[in-house]
Amino acid sequence: MARPGHIVGEQLGPRLAALFAACTGDGLLRGGGAIGAATLDGEPLTVTYGATAAGEPTRVDHRFLLTSVTKPFTAIQVLQLADSGLLDLSAPVAATIPEFGRHGKEQITAWHLLTHTAGIAAAANTAEGPAAGLTPREHLQAALDAGLDFAPGTRFEYCSPGFWVLAELVSRLSGRHYTDQLVSTITGPLGMADTRYELQEETPERWAGAHALTGAHLAEQVRRAGYPAGGIVGTVGDLVAFGRALLADGGGGHGAAPRLLAPATLAAMARPAIDGRYQGRTVTWGLGWELGGPGDLRSGRTLFHYGGSGTGLWVDLDQGVVIALLTTSWQLDWQVYDRVANAVYGALA
Repeated sequence: MARPGHIVGEQLGPRLAALFAACTGDGLLRGGGAIGAATLDGEPLTVTYGATAAGEPTRVDHRFLLTSVTKPFTAIQVLQLADSGLLDLSAPVAATIPEFGRHGKEQITAWHLLTHTAGIAAAANTAEGPAAGLTPREHLQAALDAGLDFAPGTRFEYCSPGFWVLAELVSRLSGRHYTDQLVSTITGPLGMADTRYELQEETPERWAGAHALTGAHLAEQVRRAGYPAGGIVGTVGDLVAFGRALLADGGGGHGAAPRLLAPATLAAMARPAIDGRYQGRTVTWGLGWELGGPGDLRSGRTLFHYGGSGTGLWVDLDQGVVIALLTTSWQLDWQVYDRVANAVYGALA
């Protein structure tokens, strides 16, 4: 498929509306959600469906828990440190966080953590699952104290606790807490006013919620913990803006958009680092992202990540396409990701 120009709303909007209706009828989607799609030079298109967990018709300004789509934000915060000369991705993390360098973790690097090859024990994942009653600092400490499930660098094993360690690198090397650093270096410059960590007890404004009791519980725990592997709250429009900034960094032109990463750093992020198996699929991972992802028409240089709360983000660096999906359907069926991607690319072809 040739690199597309402007998103054509007359073609894409009805196609997405029909897709949502079909997936809802098939039971693949529950509750509500929003999708945004854009090219670098076209106006973004957003479509909503269904209702929030509170029964309110979903709007484009509703805010969703990103769950694991948080990870690319943390990864880019780390890579910005490398861009600024504050971090060597191949240096032991223990050089910056000495208390991490125990139980076989002495030689783990930021590269290992970003590529899920560090081997940190799955038991350190205290933020996901049953109520832990831990503070953010205690969640971090569990990751710092963890042992290993395998020797660093020997295989791929998707690992969320390592992102606590990456966030601590951001805090220590930047001199600013990672939750504030997110705003100062990513969401603030990009005008993503609705995307941030929400650690307070009160429900965030314009909260979409979760369409499952287990999901609702997990959402509250990871949100209030400021979980750097899953705790950011945001809107579909903001997520599209984030993806378009990465397209611009990839050489598509900037205009007034601030640069998130140096072109060489973005190229390294999109370079295959490790192959492995994840949730029954063969995956190729770069620095903080899966490469490729669902859909039959996307290029191999597509940055992709999805989250347990039915979220997904595609950034196709070769074809210049961004797709953002936010839903309240926890553990979304993989068919939906395929069908969403194919609907967008099919309308652009």
